[in-house]
Amino acid sequence: SPDLHSLINSSGTKYLTFKKNLSIRKPKLVFNICLPLLMISSAFVLFFYLNNYPILCISLFIPLTIWISFWKSAYKIHFHEAAHFNLSHNKFYNDMIANIFFTPFVGMWIKDYRKSHWKHHKHLGTFEDTEISYRKPINHREILKKLTGVYLFVTVLRYFNNFKLS
Repeated sequence: SPDLHSLINSSGTKYLTFKKNLSIRKPKLVFNICLPLLMISSAFVLFFYLNNYPILCISLFIPLTIWISFWKSAYKIHFHEAAHFNLSHNKFYNDMIANIFFTPFVGMWIKDYRKSHWKHHKHLGTFEDTEISYRKPINHREILKKLTGVYLFVTVLRYFNNFKLS
């Protein structure tokens, strides 16, 4: 892979060649989509089988909640990739994959998310930037929000608000 310095300092031809040669590795994409679903399902199966052991269920509630939130975040990252048409070179198939596999977990259609996300790229780092996660500190409170799903809920509400404003 080319070094970043040569890509940034080039006249553009090296970067364009690099970008043109990027490809979607379908087996890896399928694996990366299926693994989080398998991990989330395993938590529900474990909880189901432990149903007759209430003390064990109670003691595993928080660890399993964190487990599910972690894997749901790993799964949801692909929704962002779909906004950049990185799931398929065919835009129709890209959006169809995103809407079938990710919309039920994220609560937004990919075209609606893309409207807000493009504003993020247009206004990166300004007060009009629609995505503000990089402004938040990495501390116990923010980590807890992400692990419990609170962050995801607030983020989806913010996207709906941004969509209404467009």
